[in-house]
Amino acid sequence: MQKMNELKQMVLNVIDEFDTEYECIEIDPEYEYTVIGVPDRSYVWVMSREKKMDEKLLIQILTRLKERGYDMEKIERMKFSS
Repeated sequence: MQKMNELKQMVLNVIDEFDTEYECIEIDPEYEYTVIGVPDRSYVWVMSREKKMDEKLLIQILTRLKERGYDMEKIERMKFSS
């Protein structure tokens, strides 16, 4: 339950910056990551509890986003310092 609450708070911290509707596209059963988007596909966030997400997992998520109609050219990776 704590992992779920931490992930939920992380999502809310990001989403509160935008005045738009959003949808939870995907959530890991263990609450290690979530994917949040907006209905018109203009924004999408892949959020991980870890600073560095497993590359293979990220590629799988991005593939599913592409299949949902998200423009891969617009997706930017954020860099985090250790």
